[in-house]
Amino acid sequence: MTATPNCKHLFVYTSYFWGHAHPLCLLVVRVVKMRPDITITFVVLKSLHSRVELEVARELSDESLLDRIRTIALEDGKEPRKTSGAHGTFKALWSRILRSGEALVCAKTGMQFGALSVCPTVVLLDEKAVYP
Repeated sequence: MTATPNCKHLFVYTSYFWGHAHPLCLLVVRVVKMRPDITITFVVLKSLHSRVELEVARELSDESLLDRIRTIALEDGKEPRKTSGAHGTFKALWSRILRSGEALVCAKTGMQFGALSVCPTVVLLDEKAVYP
């Protein structure tokens, strides 16, 4: 998927808590419904990926809108409820996003997402994902 020149790019990164991820799923769906010019990169931990994709699909009445939401999983930490490995993976992913032209790979599905022609216009970071 390649964004058109007039498109905006919303980047969302959430923590491993479902109580944090769920409201962001709802927000992502509402933004896509309201703004046809926005593409969303929704970054979650591998352990939440399936649940996030199901929730987003459940909330969307128009399946064609799913093409504008790129759900990408990062590797989880080594221990349950720890994100030690995720911070390094996030930094690498963020660097690839800022260097437009590099594809992103989902750690859960192996799916490749083509680079967008626009850097994120808005970045929404979950505080618990950034500062555990």
